[in-house]
Amino acid sequence: MVFFKKRTASSKKARVLKLPEFPAAIYAVGDLHGCLQLYQEMEEQIVRDGSGLPGTKLIVCLGDVMDRGPQSAQLLDVLMAPAPAGFQR
Repeated sequence: MVFFKKRTASSKKARVLKLPEFPAAIYAVGDLHGCLQLYQEMEEQIVRDGSGLPGTKLIVCLGDVMDRGPQSAQLLDVLMAPAPAGFQR
């Protein structure tokens, strides 16, 4: 299944996110701005919310991940680590 496709004038190849099946839930999180603690609290709420849903759940981070927040590097480490069980990031 193709979920995301983006083409730009400067690139000839499309960027495509392929998922084996449609996710049971999609959680969109915007503008993290390097706020690690707030993201961790939000991810805990997302995991609790999705725990009763069968299938894979997807966490999508939109907007600025790092910017003015105090823990941009640590937040990047968390986002690049494996997602919680049953989730993809």
